[in-house]
Amino acid sequence: MSTYFEWLIAILLAAQTAAFIIFLAARYFYLKIRDVADSQSVLKREKVARLSQYLDEEKYLEAKRDADELLAGAPAFSQALWYRGQANFHLQDFEGARADFEKLAKIRPDWDCVEAWINSTNSHLEENSEVHAQIGKIAMSEYGQSAFGSV
Repeated sequence: MSTYFEWLIAILLAAQTAAFIIFLAARYFYLKIRDVADSQSVLKREKVARLSQYLDEEKYLEAKRDADELLAGAPAFSQALWYRGQANFHLQDFEGARADFEKLAKIRPDWDCVEAWINSTNSHLEENSEVHAQIGKIAMSEYGQSAFGSV
């Protein structure tokens, strides 16, 4: 009977030791993964700060490039959409700006200022289409059909 209990105790100790080793391994990998995630988070925060700086310095192409990089890894990253939308707006890519701001409005409906940017981009797009229509009318009145070739 004592041999049975000795074996049972040995098995229980082995199982407890194995569970402890598994716990230590899991904790080690959790900490490693968390460290990697933290370092990525720090890099993300640094890039977001740089985006803000680029806009302040009117370096819109650089801001757009860095925002594109951030969005490649996280397409719904609201801060990157915010800065890329502004960069697109200043680069007069109003279609791109509107797309970014509309996506951002769906992701972050609590950001009230996004609506103002959407309205502003829509306003610029309407102005541009009116200007192009006026240019077309002027060209037609000055040059007639011959300017556009035979129909």
